[in-house]
Order: sequence, then structure tokens, then C-alpha cells
Amino acid sequence: MQFFTEICDTGGPWITIYKPQTGKLVYLCFIAVGTAFSMLVFSPIIRSFLIAHTDFCEEVLSHEKCDILSGHVVLYRIHYGMILYFFLLAFCNCQISLFSPYVTQFENGLWFPKFNLFCIFLLLAIYIPEGTGQIIMHVGWIVGFLFLLFQLFLMIDFAHAMNNFWVERMETSPRPGVWYISLLLLSSIAYTIAGTFILYFYFVYTAVDGCQTNKFFIAVSTVLCIISSIISIHPKIRETGLLQASIVCCYTTYLMWSALSHSPELKCNPSWSTIAIKELDLHLEPEMFLDLGIMYLLLVYGIMRVDSISKFLGSMNFVGCYRKDTDLEQQGSNATDNDNDQFLKSDYLSFYMFLMSACLYSLMVLSDFYTPEGVIGTDLEVLEMEDGLMDMNEYTKETSQRVVVCIKMSVCITFALMYIWSVLAPVIQSSILR
Repeated sequence: MQFFTEICDTGGPWITIYKPQTGKLVYLCFIAVGTAFSMLVFSPIIRSFLIAHTDFCEEVLSHEKCDILSGHVVLYRIHYGMILYFFLLAFCNCQISLFSPYVTQFENGLWFPKFNLFCIFLLLAIYIPEGTGQIIMHVGWIVGFLFLLFQLFLMIDFAHAMNNFWVERMETSPRPGVWYISLLLLSSIAYTIAGTFILYFYFVYTAVDGCQTNKFFIAVSTVLCIISSIISIHPKIRETGLLQASIVCCYTTYLMWSALSHSPELKCNPSWSTIAIKELDLHLEPEMFLDLGIMYLLLVYGIMRVDSISKFLGSMNFVGCYRKDTDLEQQGSNATDNDNDQFLKSDYLSFYMFLMSACLYSLMVLSDFYTPEGVIGTDLEVLEMEDGLMDMNEYTKETSQRVVVCIKMSVCITFALMYIWSVLAPVIQSSILR
């Protein structure tokens, strides 16, 4: 594709300068390389090597607990390295921005030394002292929630773009009936998948008494999906349709499953102990690969699609909903002119900060939102409960999973509400301005 081969300036392999969007995709590839490297630490061979040649584990620990701890410690350290790397780039960006002639070369070039420095950070981060895992875990919960919210914005925009693509083909194609039938077919398939899985969730995750939270969550999410679908086909709603609503319902269903599958209550979540190939002997669950796959696809889409966060949110009616249309158009034209003038001179500070949050979210996904560091090998290795003694590591994991369930339930409901608002905002705006 021509997009990936466009180069602003060629100064040899050391300072090849790509277009800004291509440069952002390269940075995303850096994170993918670091994520793949971090997953290797859970392989049996690497874990055995870490147990034999590192001091991550105390001598009093059993081999099983030492095995778990060594993988999580290295996983966290590798992601520390990625976060520190992008923090260094953000710091350098703030300094180099004072010298505008060098901003473009720094942001979109120097890839060879940048990648070598990235690898050095990954390796040196393994030697970071222990004791920070618990703090990063709690910070990761907050950042993970915020990062998921940004993914929701991208998913709503993607659904809107897909719907516009099909409607445009229906209006311009010499055979509009084919595109109309394909739109109905895709929408029907999406709704069938969503409805089937919702029924499956209801019978699996609410099969016994005492799972009222799951019942309420499934009912609320389903009702919001129905409301969003009805609103999308209302005559007063423009530039929406069933295809957009069906994509939203499918992603809502996925978020619903992601929340329910993290519940540590065995009676309300049979998959907690019976799901096939749960850890693949790598301490990596299949859901982790789905979460990471969706994250990277949405990030690639966002890099290709989003030029300005403010314009992006404005296009979905999340900002400036009650301004006059003329003011919005004038502001948009001025912003476009400014962006064109400063396109190559714009700093990447916000983008580097966003990449840091992406690294932290990737860490939370691969670590299952918890770490045994700071718990295993201490005097609190066993916790006294009402029904007997409980391993502290298991208690920490169950507690973190309860937090994750709350986060993902909130994200799921928020996603449906955000879509409903993005659809209703133009109607509310037009009625107020009359």
C-alpha cells in the first residue's frame, strides 16, 4: 500500500523519516514485540531457567509457587521497561520541541537506534528490584478502566463508519439491492450471535440461586441493547442503522462475557475451574489473546482514523453538543488549517502518554489483573478465613478478579449508554437550537 511506503525524507537507515501515521504504527509494533517477548516468560523452559538462575523466589517456597512468582515478576519488569522507554521519549519530546527543526526527525525517524534502545530497556528492566508489583497492579486497574473507555470510543466510531460505508454503497451502486440484502444479512447474523450468547450466559452464569448480580447485569445490558437497536431505526435518527446497532450489540455481548468469566464465584461461574485449556500450561488464558487482539485492531484503526482527539470526540457528539452548527463548522475549519500548518511540527507527548497506558493495559491483561509479588514468600502467605485457612496468593487473585468484574461490568454498561448518547445527541441539539 502506498500509505506504508510514503517517506518525508530519506537520510539513510538511521534517520528514515516516515509520515506521522506510519511512525505511530511503528511505535505500536514496538509494543507488540515487547508483549510477545513478555509472553515467553510463561513457557515452561523459561520458567525453569528463571527458577534456577534468579533470586526471585525464596528457598522456603514450593516449586509451584516459585514457578508462578517468577513468571509474573519478569512479566511486570518487561512492561516496566516499555513504560519507562516511552516515558523517556515523552521527556525528550518536551525538550526537543524547543528546537523545531529537530522535532520531525525525532518523532518520525531514528528508528534503528530507537529500537535498539527499546530492547536495552526490556533487558535492563528485569533487574528492577522487587516490591513495586502491588502498587503497579492498583494503578493498572485505574488506567485499564480509562483505556477501555477509549477503546469504546473507537468501537462506536468503527460501527458508525461501517454503517456509512454500506449506506453509501447502497446509494451509489448500480445494484443497490445487493448491498441492501448484504446489510440485512450481516445485521441478522450479528443479532443472532449476540442473542444466542446472551441466552447462553443467562443459563450458565445464573443457573443457581444467589447469582442476582449476574442476573441484573445481563438484564440491564440486554435492555440497553434493545433500546439502542430501537433508537437506531427511529425515523428521526439519521446516519445510523441496524448494522451499526448490531455491531454495538455484539461488542456489548463480548464485554458481558469478559466480565462474567472473571467472577471468582464457582457457583456463578463454572468456567472458573472447568474451561478447556484454561491456561495452556503457560498461565495464559484464551481470553487474554482476544483482549489483546481487539486492542491492537482498535489501535491500528484509531491511528489511521484519528487526527485530533477533540475533533474525534466532536464527530461522535461527545463534546460541543450544544453549540451552534455554524460555530462548530468555523471552529472545525480553523482547526484543520492549524493542523495542516503544524502537522509535522506537532509533538507526540500525548501519544507517548497514550502508549504508556497501552503498555500498562497490556500488562494487566497478561497478568490477569493481579500479581503475587509482595504476597508469596512473606509472613502473610496463609490467611485465616471464617471457613479455614486460605492461601494468600489465591485470596489476592480472587480479590483482584472481583475488582475486574466491577470494572468490566461498568465498561459494558457505559458502552451501551455512550452509543445511545452519540445517537440521540444530534436530535437533542437540533431540538434545542430550534
